[in-house]
Amino acid sequence: MKVLSFDIWNTILSTRVFYWKFSTSLAKLADLDPEKVFNKILTTYARIKSMRVKELIDENRIVEQSMEILLEEFENLTQEHIKKALASVIARENLEDLILDDSKRIVAELKKRGYTLITIGNVVFWPGAYTRIMLERLGYSEYFIVQIYADEVKCSKPRPCIFHKALNTLREFGIEPSEITHIGDNFREDFLGALGVGFKAVLVDRDKLYSSKGFLTVLKDRAYMIDSLEKLLMIFK
Repeated sequence: MKVLSFDIWNTILSTRVFYWKFSTSLAKLADLDPEKVFNKILTTYARIKSMRVKELIDENRIVEQSMEILLEEFENLTQEHIKKALASVIARENLEDLILDDSKRIVAELKKRGYTLITIGNVVFWPGAYTRIMLERLGYSEYFIVQIYADEVKCSKPRPCIFHKALNTLREFGIEPSEITHIGDNFREDFLGALGVGFKAVLVDRDKLYSSKGFLTVLKDRAYMIDSLEKLLMIFK
């Protein structure tokens, strides 16, 4: 049994596209300029990522604290506005344009090839439960036997505890860390985090920040860098 673990946001689904939908929904509720809302959300997202590196985010209230930080950018907005805007997008919007690199086809093919698929994902402004709903709506859920999200396990990547939580769910199958490959777009959170606990790792480096090549073996049979998800089908045959 070989396991492939997927990060979700910016790996198989587009954060930027979702944030635009979220921004337009929030702007409509609060009578604001969608472009300005979008820019503030992107700025706050980057700020929260930086705070997470410095361990300034409380793992017990990741989503709540993230909302509070976002609300610092706006006057007269409340968490209720944010929750309504998110719910509106998730329940009503067409989400097909979130899909990156034809990822659903690739995930389906990897499942067909006999790999066991799971997710390990961080969260920011919305809980993992919302991501579960989006994956269900988009038809990914049938491929993932386990979904692990930071708010549910009170631990974010790259901390070992979130990877260990995923490993523990697979203990009944006798899975060892070296039999799991984690696939994600963030060098620190996904790539180094996975390697640090003994997993294998694939960095989805679409902008080629870490390599000028489209496909690079960093550590033989243990770590790879690719510039599109399509190349997963070259690695996992």
